[in-house]
Parts: sequence; C-alpha cells; structure tokens
Amino acid sequence: MLQKIVLLCLGLAASALAQADCTPQSLERLNQATRSALTELQAVKDDAEEGGDTAVSAVAREQLHKYKDALVKGIDGHLSCSSTDSDDASLQQALLPMVALPVQAPESNFYGSEPGFEVTRQPEFPDIILIRSGFAIPCGDDNVLLAYQRHEGKWSRILRWQSDDYQKISGAFGDNFTYHLIPSPQSIATPRMVVAQGTPWCTSRWSVFQLNLIELATQNAQQHTLFHTQEGYIRFTDDDTPALRLKTTPQGFEVRAEVGMLDSDVMTRQGIFRYRIKGERVERIQPAAMNGRDFVDEWLQVDDETANRWSMPQAASALAEQHQLLRNRSGNYGAVRQCKGKPERYQVEMLFSARDASRSKPAAAEQQTYFMIQPIVGGFMMESVSTQADPECASRDIMAGQ
Repeated sequence: MLQKIVLLCLGLAASALAQADCTPQSLERLNQATRSALTELQAVKDDAEEGGDTAVSAVAREQLHKYKDALVKGIDGHLSCSSTDSDDASLQQALLPMVALPVQAPESNFYGSEPGFEVTRQPEFPDIILIRSGFAIPCGDDNVLLAYQRHEGKWSRILRWQSDDYQKISGAFGDNFTYHLIPSPQSIATPRMVVAQGTPWCTSRWSVFQLNLIELATQNAQQHTLFHTQEGYIRFTDDDTPALRLKTTPQGFEVRAEVGMLDSDVMTRQGIFRYRIKGERVERIQPAAMNGRDFVDEWLQVDDETANRWSMPQAASALAEQHQLLRNRSGNYGAVRQCKGKPERYQVEMLFSARDASRSKPAAAEQQTYFMIQPIVGGFMMESVSTQADPECASRDIMAGQ
C-alpha cells in the first residue's frame, strides 16, 4: 500500500488560554457549537464505493474540518475555565456534554459516530494533561490529540496533533492510536511526544503505521515534528493485546507490532522498532527481531544505511552489494544452525524465489543463500552472505517447526 503522508502541525507557540466567560450559559454555548458540528458530520452519507482506501467526499472533508475546529475551540474553552488542580476524571466528565447527542439508530461506517474523550496524565509529568478525542469514520477512526501545560496558574496548549484534510480514509490519524511523553535531553525542557498511529483500511488486516516524534510548543517556539517514519504491520491481533505497543526506553522509544515476512509460508513475525534519540537526531537501533532468522528477514527489508550499521565493518562493502541485490526478494527460510568455534555464529538458510516481494525488479532465478550472523548484546550482526553452506554449521535446526 502506497500513500502520501501529510502531517499537520497546528500548534502555535504555547501561550496561556485566554480567560473565557465561565458561566454555565457560556460553557453550554461551547458545548452546543461542538454538538452542532458533530450533528452535521454525522449527517454526511458518502456514496463512494468502498474499497481498500475508501474515498472521502468534499462534503465529508469540510464537515470533518469544521468538527475538529469546533472540538478544539470547545476544549480550549473548558480548559480556560478549569482549575490547574482539576483531576483527570472530573475534566473528562466536564467535556462529555460536548459530544452528548440524542441516541440514534445504529448505523455502520458513518462519520462522527462513537465520539469520546480520554483525559490522562503521566506521573513523571504531572503538570501536563493529555486529551485525546476520537470518533469513527468508515472502516476505522480518527483522532485529535491535545496537550496542555500549567503556566502561571493557567493552562497553555502545547500540542495540537491531527491529520490534514484527507481525500481517502488512509489519511486519518487512527486505527490503533497510541502516544507517550518522553523526557527532553535537557532535563528542564518541555518533554517530547511520541505518537504511533495506524492507517484505516477497509479490506485487509495488512496496513501501515506511522511513527512521529514531536517537539512540543513552548513560549517561544511552535510545535514541530523531529522525526517521522512509516512501516507495514498487521492491524489486528488474535487476542486482546493492542496491535501497536509503544513504550519508552532509556535511550528513546520502541514500538512492537506483528509484521509481514518475506517467507509467505511463515507469513508474519514480531517486529521490533526501537529508536535512539541523540539531540534532534533519531536513529533505529537493535533489537530489531526476536531471533536470528527474523533478524535476517528484517535486514533484507531495511534501507541500505540501516543494513550497513547492522553489518560487520570488515565485510561492509560486500554486504552492501548483497543487500541491494537481495532486498525485498521473497522466498522460503530453511534451517537455522549454530556453527562450531568462536565467536558464536549462526547460519540461516533461504531459498529465494524468482520474484521479489515488491515485484518491482525483473524476474530472477531461484537462489539458495546462506546468511552468517553473530549475536551481539541486544541483537545480531550480519557477517556474510554466500551461496555455499559452511561445513562448520551442521548442527540441528534450532528453528525446526517454527
């Protein structure tokens, strides 16, 4: 699936919210304005034929835009009237009337159904409150994420994270939406936000997730995106665990998800996407896989620069050539065997098919290939790629049946 990713940065430099009229009548007017926009959004009935990436009509785009603007204005208004000591549950309860519409007859796949709020605060950042508001769209959901920080006894908005107007549902920020504040390199600075968000899709469990690291707004600077990437993944799990599992690490952050393999007989594996932050630079690091075979599968799919960092320096030139020749070619994995001697090494067999996984390269002959890898702390390194098996690697297949 190919898609144009548009990230919308709506955050101005942080400033305390202007004190609003906090009478019950004024707050109800804010609620009514948001409910009216939501009602208009729910009235949209797109006639576009459903496909994998369903089209969004001009009318739906306009109403989505209007609702998000009304939603943020309403939340801003409520925060301006809320004490900075307000607890999360009370604030969430105060916001619910903004989307409390009369009960409607159940109807699938219409815009704006199931609206709600999630108000949270991380213990390590008690002066920042996070507000996510989500709602349904055809074949998925969309979300707006806001963050507010206490400043001189008032709330200042330091993040507004939402999609741009989208012409297809894959442009929405939803379908597994998770986020976490992480410390800035400077201990006294405003923390950063990492957001992992899926891609709504109508006809398949295979999709794409986006990963973003955002510098939050301050009194002197606007919010801006420091890092963005996207990866393929499986949208649903077989149990109740989230499809995107985001956590922070001592060096940065990590997402785990089920991803596709180049071997269609095995089909999927556990993907690990761990990143190290150095100032404003973000770099993918290991671990990248649960075992040696999965490491080879990941090495064959990453970009050239990452594959080079995960290759033994003394063989970097030869491995770079092999990576370019074999990248994204599909096939079937064979035995994984431990080799004799030191250092510890493993050989991973693969029979490449005549076509690559992306079908973007000319057809090639089948090719039996042997990857030699070395374990390191937290991962593996690629040592060599050969068409001949190493006679020192003749032990039992440690991945038999897996």
